[in-house]
Amino acid sequence: MENPFEIINQRLEVIELLLQEILSAITLEPVKLKDNIELFNIQQTAEYLTLSKSTIYGLIHKQEIPNYKRGKRVYFKKIEIDNWVMQNRRMSIDEIEQKATNYLIKRK
Repeated sequence: MENPFEIINQRLEVIELLLQEILSAITLEPVKLKDNIELFNIQQTAEYLTLSKSTIYGLIHKQEIPNYKRGKRVYFKKIEIDNWVMQNRRMSIDEIEQKATNYLIKRK
């Protein structure tokens, strides 16, 4: 049998998360959790990335953007969104030329 205090604690954490989401939706600021983790909802993520909400929903559906789902709610960690954006960096012409030069030097 589960400890009733653990059940109460879990429910309180869910309530706290929902209240934080409501507050963040009103102020449009990310929710700050323990350990300074910032959570965005869909609206905040769309604004942060300057994309439409429908684009964000499409990325979620295609499983292209990191997210967390709790019931019908979807959350995004700001740090993971930042990393996701940064992972598709395009090289500059100078970097491509340097890479080609290094390749030719090694291959001779």
